[in-house]
Amino acid sequence: MRHHANRGQVAEGAAYRVHLGYTAAGHYCQRNPTPYKVIGTAPTKGAPGALRVVPEADAPPDWLVVANGIAFLLDVKQEAGVRFDFARVVKHQAQAFDFWEQQGPTFRAGVLASLDRGAFLAWLTWAVMGQRWWKWYATDRAAPGTASLSPAELAPYRLASWDWLPAALRAAR
Repeated sequence: MRHHANRGQVAEGAAYRVHLGYTAAGHYCQRNPTPYKVIGTAPTKGAPGALRVVPEADAPPDWLVVANGIAFLLDVKQEAGVRFDFARVVKHQAQAFDFWEQQGPTFRAGVLASLDRGAFLAWLTWAVMGQRWWKWYATDRAAPGTASLSPAELAPYRLASWDWLPAALRAAR
């Protein structure tokens, strides 16, 4: 098990703030926590001590959002570069996205991607990306251009802001 939680804290913070607005608008938003095991406490001055924890299992995708009768399972990914690297989605997340979408037509999954240090945002539906991800995953050595999505490939999914839900709802129709 590899622990990847909290590597995209800037992106996840922005998504959290957007989800507060979604909740205020009457949508259900749930942050899915990484399961942790407490292994002790760390000594602190004048306080009982902070918990010391280790991941107990692989983390689920970051969010469950239900809006207008559609249940979205999504993960927030942050990239410094301009390409979306398929390696950012780990196998257990891909499996979760597949299982989620198999539940029926009102279950959708995807990735809220922040590229180029937040200059380029995109909503990448699993229905569009999943088949290509699995093909990449099954390949021992990916051919050039097949291990990521280029800016041109991402352009149709570009968002004007962190507000991903309108694009996701349009894609879910």
